[in-house]
Amino acid sequence: MKLYWKLDWTKEKEESKAQVAFELLRYIEDTTNTKGQKMGKGLFAQKLAYLLSKNPDLPFTVPKYIEDAILWVTNIKTKTND
Repeated sequence: MKLYWKLDWTKEKEESKAQVAFELLRYIEDTTNTKGQKMGKGLFAQKLAYLLSKNPDLPFTVPKYIEDAILWVTNIKTKTND
């Protein structure tokens, strides 16, 4: 997997973003462990959450609609939506 996290995605074209998203999903769906089990999106999400929790300075953002959904589901209030 290429080091896509080093790119400034605000400067990338939508076509490039779509291609990388496709490659990432294929990687997640095709990766297996030593027992032949597929990683899947759930395990990938857990691994990503772990990586982010251990590296709080790692730049990471999610689309606004996902942020809004997480805040709504968890009933977390932010300064902007109090």
